[in-house]
Amino acid sequence: MVEFLASGESGAAVDIGTEEVPVAVTPVRHKKVRLVKGKVFRPDFGLEIPVRYGEPMPKEVPPWLQSARDAWTNRGDRRPAFAIEPAPDQESVWDYPRPPAIVEDRRLIEIEDDQGPIASTTTSIRVLETSHPPSFYLPPEAIVPGRLVLTTGSSHCEWKGRAEYLALADGAGTVGWRYPAPYPEFASYANWTSFYPDRVRCRVDGKPVRAQAGGFYGGWITDDVVGPFKGDPGTSGW
Repeated sequence: MVEFLASGESGAAVDIGTEEVPVAVTPVRHKKVRLVKGKVFRPDFGLEIPVRYGEPMPKEVPPWLQSARDAWTNRGDRRPAFAIEPAPDQESVWDYPRPPAIVEDRRLIEIEDDQGPIASTTTSIRVLETSHPPSFYLPPEAIVPGRLVLTTGSSHCEWKGRAEYLALADGAGTVGWRYPAPYPEFASYANWTSFYPDRVRCRVDGKPVRAQAGGFYGGWITDDVVGPFKGDPGTSGW
């Protein structure tokens, strides 16, 4: 994800045509997946899971946006020499694609702080982008009413659109973000929320999540993914 300062360009109306482009999405409860040439592969089952199409992708995008998308050289088609070799029950983030894949997840996701639960669901998605640990997004109904409020600031992702930020209602700082009007590829997940695991406690099936380094990215590091991960000094081009 590239951060742009909030400006009129991200909110400008754009006349777009559409063509269907496959986005990897699977509705099963899973532990591990591997992406093989745009398909989702379950190593524990030894078979491919049917992939359904995401929202239509724009045929034409503004030049500044296309430039941001085209700038990436790492796209998940090959692992760099420094990539950690995953075990059979692990995923390598260097196998994740760009544009990112969207994979539904049925594991129990829990978010909390010292005041109690913030969100809980067994209906989340993981967004899988090259070099990043997955970002988990939770549907609006997963959020405990009254726990979150909008806060200041915004950023821009070349794949999803303009993000807005959420803080705890009790006055604590920013803890998550969402896309209120995302690009078509992510439109089915408008207003789904992702959380920073270094600011609130996040668990996947009861196991604590570790935070992606760097402060800006909000990826979730669990024992079933290996890197190295983008976020450390010197990794901005990953």
